[in-house]
Formats: sequence, C-alpha cells, structure tokens
Amino acid sequence: MVFDVYEKLNQPRWLKERFRKADKDNNGILNFKECLEFLSQINVSIEEIHAKILFDAANFEKIKVNGEPVLNPEGFVRFYNILMKRPELDKLFKKYSVNKASIMGPEELCNFLTKEQKVWHA
Repeated sequence: MVFDVYEKLNQPRWLKERFRKADKDNNGILNFKECLEFLSQINVSIEEIHAKILFDAANFEKIKVNGEPVLNPEGFVRFYNILMKRPELDKLFKKYSVNKASIMGPEELCNFLTKEQKVWHA
C-alpha cells in the first residue's frame, strides 16, 4: 500500500521525464514512431497494430502535425494509462482481496496462488 501511494505521487514526474526523453525532436509532441520507441525503452512488447489502436484512442482530440497524428503530454499520459490498464488483473485482485481492493495480504495471496495458479505449498 505504501509503495502504491509512493508510485502514484511520483508517476506524473516519471511520465513527464519519459515524455521529454521520447520527444527526440524536442517539439513538445510525440508521433507514433516516438511512442513505439518509448514502449521499447520500458520493455513493453506489443504488436504494432495494437499499439496504434491505443495511440489513436489516447489522441481523442485528433491532434495532427503535418497530417500525422501526434500526442501532446496529456495524450501521452492517456496512452500510458490505457497501456497499463489490465482489467483482468483488477478482477482477480478484487476476487481474492478481502476488502475487494487492488491489494492482497499474505493469506489472500496464498489463496490466489493455490486456486488460480495451482501452486501447492508445504
């Protein structure tokens, strides 16, 4: 829980730094190629067609430069959040968490590992 709070407090700063590093031509926007390079830098393996779908979803303002869709910093944050959203994991956490939150205690984790992962403990 403490890590989760720490992560949420530092995520905007981390994302701003990632945006600046991904913005190779320093024009304050990212094209699709720059976003693909960002994904590679953070070790996210995704099919290009799926990445394009997420990129387009994040660019709901339909911003274009020279006819090419681009993301501004806010669009980049949306792109990252869409990319990191895993509804199937949220569902599992809520299923095994006592308080239906996105966090598990040791007993809940053991229950999850035994039932879902078929891990046997001695």
